[in-house]
Amino acid sequence: VSRPVKPADVGMTGEGINLKLLIPFHEPSFENWKAFCRKLLGHVNPYTKIAWKDDPALAWLVPVNEDNYLNSLGEIRGRYKDLWTPAWNKWRRAKKGASADTEIPPATGPSGEGLDLTLFMADTHLSIFKRMRSFLRDELKCQSLLSGLNGWTDTLAQQVTRSEYDYVDNHFYWDHPGFLEKDWQLPSKGWSGNGP
Repeated sequence: VSRPVKPADVGMTGEGINLKLLIPFHEPSFENWKAFCRKLLGHVNPYTKIAWKDDPALAWLVPVNEDNYLNSLGEIRGRYKDLWTPAWNKWRRAKKGASADTEIPPATGPSGEGLDLTLFMADTHLSIFKRMRSFLRDELKCQSLLSGLNGWTDTLAQQVTRSEYDYVDNHFYWDHPGFLEKDWQLPSKGWSGNGP
C-alpha cells in the first residue's frame, strides 16, 4: 500500500518522499515502481508453483493505492512544485493555448483555473494509469482487474479516467481505532470517530 522508498532509491536527496506524487512526472520513480511490481508479481507461490501475476486468485489490483493527487495538493504546490508546475504549464499550453506560465492553483473549482486544475489532474491520472496498465498487461502479462483513484477527493472529470478501469474501488474510512502507545498496535482506547 505505502512501501517506504528512500530518496536515494530514485535519485533524490533529503528526507522521505511521496512516491505517489513522483510517479507521473519523475521517470526514476516510475522505474522504481516497475521494479517493485516485477519483484512482487513475479513471486512464485511455493505451493502452487504459480507466479502471483499469473494466479487467478489475484483477481484485483490497484497499481498505486489512494492515488488521487487532489488529496495532496499542498505537497504538489509545495515540495513537488518543481515537477508538477512544468507539467501543469505544458498541459495549459497544449489544452488551452496558454502562453504565460503560472503556479498550480490552490484549489479546484467550477470555472477558470480551478476547473483547469480539475481537468489537468484527471488527464494526469488517465495518462499514468494507461502507462501502468500497459506495463502490467503487456510486459508482465498480468491479467488482474485494475482500478485506481480510490480515496477521498472525487471530481466529475475523474469519471473519464474511471471509465478506463476494470472496476471502481472507493475507500471510505469510519472509526479508526485510537492507539495508546504505538500506531497500529495494542493497547487501544477503542474506536475514534472520523466520519461525518
